[in-house]
Parts: sequence; structure tokens; C-alpha cells
Amino acid sequence: MNLTKVKQLLERIISIHQEIDTLNEELKDIKTVVEEELPEMYRPKVLLQDGNIAIDVTKTTLPANGSKGKVSFEENNNDFGTFSRLKNVLVTEMIEYKKGGGNAADEFGLEVQGASDFNEAQETNTTPKQPKPTTVPDEDDSEGLPF
Repeated sequence: MNLTKVKQLLERIISIHQEIDTLNEELKDIKTVVEEELPEMYRPKVLLQDGNIAIDVTKTTLPANGSKGKVSFEENNNDFGTFSRLKNVLVTEMIEYKKGGGNAADEFGLEVQGASDFNEAQETNTTPKQPKPTTVPDEDDSEGLPF
């Protein structure tokens, strides 16, 4: 390879790096736009149907899986294709989402003694809870049972 070709390759590499820097700056601008909160006018509304009245519950209630209703959307066409944008959700049968289980023992129908979940405040009562007494039957009902 002669010196002229090496110089051309180096200039091309420098040009590519400058273009990458420019694209990175543009990407930072795009990230800023994406990370900003969606303006209120573009947010879909969640409406709860109550007879002939629609109540706006967008900021107060979160519909859970199994809720039933209707959606409205608008369609936009441009050089890149056809796109739809959700406008509103009219919930006719609301199942309100509630955060599941307060702690690990809830799954077993028990209460936690000692440490609790990180998000919960520690109980101030430190006396340990006594287990409920159980009675054992006098007769042996295990006729022929392997356990």
C-alpha cells in the first residue's frame, strides 16, 4: 500500500468518526424527547361508564385484566405507513387492579413474624406471637395409609 492510499483511508476513518459523533449528539436529543412525559393532550383517557354518564378515572383507577369495555383510536397515514393512536378507553365492566400480596406469608394464609417486606414499616410490637393450639385426635385414623 502506498502512502496516498493510507492517507485516504485515515481521512475516511476520521470522517466516519465525526459522523458517529454527530449521530450520537442527535441520539441524545432523541432520548431527551422520549424521556419527557407525554403531554396531557396525547394521553388516552380511561372512562368508566355509569348509565349514560362517563366518569374520568384516568388518574384514580387502574383497570385490571378481565375488565371489559371499548376503545377509540385514530389512524394516521404518512410516508412510513399507517399508524394508530389510542385515544380513549370506555370501561363498561371494571375490575380494579390491586397490588397483590402484602408479604410472602399471605400466599399460605399466614402472618409474618419478625422481618417484614422492605416497603413495609416494621411493627413496633416485638413480642412474638404464640402459635394457635391444636388438638390431636386420640384414635389412630391411619389404617393402611402409607403416611
